[in-house]
Amino acid sequence: MKLVDLIPLKEIDFPNQKTFDAYNQKHQLRPDTKVTVAGKTTTAGKAAQKYAPVKGTSVFGGKKEKSITDIKPDAKVDVSKVAKTLSANIRLTMSPAGEDKNATELKKRLDKGQKGVYTRTSPYGGEVKFEDGTTFDVYRPHTFKKTNATTIYVSKQ
Repeated sequence: MKLVDLIPLKEIDFPNQKTFDAYNQKHQLRPDTKVTVAGKTTTAGKAAQKYAPVKGTSVFGGKKEKSITDIKPDAKVDVSKVAKTLSANIRLTMSPAGEDKNATELKKRLDKGQKGVYTRTSPYGGEVKFEDGTTFDVYRPHTFKKTNATTIYVSKQ
C-alpha cells in the first residue's frame, strides 16, 4: 500500500462540474490527474468541459520530437520530423584537431530548414538526402541502447 492511498486528498474531490471548472481554470491540473466530480472518478483531462483537454501528460507540454532510431526501418520521413533531435545531438568535433566539416554542414542545413528526406537504413541510424542531392549518413554508436547515448555522428556520401 502506498502512502498516497493512506492520505485522502480532498482538493481533488469536487461537488459539481462548475466547482471543478473554476478550480481547473485557476490551477491548470495536468490531464492525467485523478479527480472526483459529483462522486464520479475520472481524470482532469476528461472532466474538463469548457476547455479542450491537453493531449499528453508531460509537464513540459507538447509532443516528443522523433529520434533517428524511432523511425521504422526503411521508412522515409520528411527531415523536419527529426531535424530538432539531429541538430541538438550532432557531434561537431571528431578529434582534437578541430571541427568536423560534414557535421557542421549538416547542422547548418537543418537549422536553415532545408527540405529533405530521412530514411532509416539500420538499427543505428540512416541517411538524410536533401533536394539538391547531397546525402549524409547519420548514426548513433552501437552501444547507444546500453549507455543512453544521444550523440549522433555524421559522414557525407
